[in-house]
Amino acid sequence: MVPKIQQLLLLGLSNGQAAEALGIGERTLMDWRTRIPAVAAVFASSRELALAGVAKNLFRRANGFRVRTEKVFQHQGEVVRAKTTEYYPPDVRAAEIILKARAPQLWPPDRGVQVGVQVVAGLPDTTLEGLQRLARQSAGLALPAGGSGQRTIETNTPTAAQEPNPDAGNGS
Repeated sequence: MVPKIQQLLLLGLSNGQAAEALGIGERTLMDWRTRIPAVAAVFASSRELALAGVAKNLFRRANGFRVRTEKVFQHQGEVVRAKTTEYYPPDVRAAEIILKARAPQLWPPDRGVQVGVQVVAGLPDTTLEGLQRLARQSAGLALPAGGSGQRTIETNTPTAAQEPNPDAGNGS
């Protein structure tokens, strides 16, 4: 019975699924796990092996890998076999998962982006002027007097006339 339990756990089955495949209740399987040292050892080692296999394959996906295959063709009624090497390029998502798990201080979880729209009387101002005003507010720009979208935008950026002249005051 222990080899069968190990086989089921290596397939990644949950405790309930393994018990069902064995034709017993999950409670019985958990009782065996606590009372029979060989079953407890199989639970520990099988889950570790299954996780190690997943981790190994995730690492391969993150780095890219090659697989030797054989393609079978038919040419002029004859079967032709050709040995090939298929290349699977690195998978960015797999790399991200590994980096976030193994170096969280360097690869923190996503913080997400929050986007908000000011709502007045239950409906956002979706007129062109309202959307322009919202864009200016979001960008941190001052609204012109009167709030009209047709006027120039006031910013804190100095104009060419206001910028200091590096040559001024050096006595040359």
